[in-house]
Amino acid sequence: MGSRDVILVMFRNKERREVGGISIMFYSDNFVQYALLYCQDLINVRELNFPSYLPIERDKHWVIEKDGYRIKMHCNGLLVLDQTVSYFSPRTCDESTWYDQSEYWGQKVSSIKFSKKKKVPTATLR
Repeated sequence: MGSRDVILVMFRNKERREVGGISIMFYSDNFVQYALLYCQDLINVRELNFPSYLPIERDKHWVIEKDGYRIKMHCNGLLVLDQTVSYFSPRTCDESTWYDQSEYWGQKVSSIKFSKKKKVPTATLR
């Protein structure tokens, strides 16, 4: 991945409706952030740092698991994210649009769609 590339991982139910996902922003080899989709504001996406440090190796192998409202991500075998999506305490979702997570993250995933955006707008860099 190049600098400022974005990978979108969209979870779909059996009707192929998007029911959650994660956006992974690659700013450099060791500075990567994420945003929970269908949980956070779509216009002013709040990029989050991974709670764990990423492995220092340049090549990274990612494993993403979704189980109900919970998402786990491993990078090179190291658990780097273990998050339960909720509008309530602990609150991870930003706005009332995503209040009823049973319509999104609570759905069973039948397929996954991957897509790549070329660049993150420079204005989002911190």
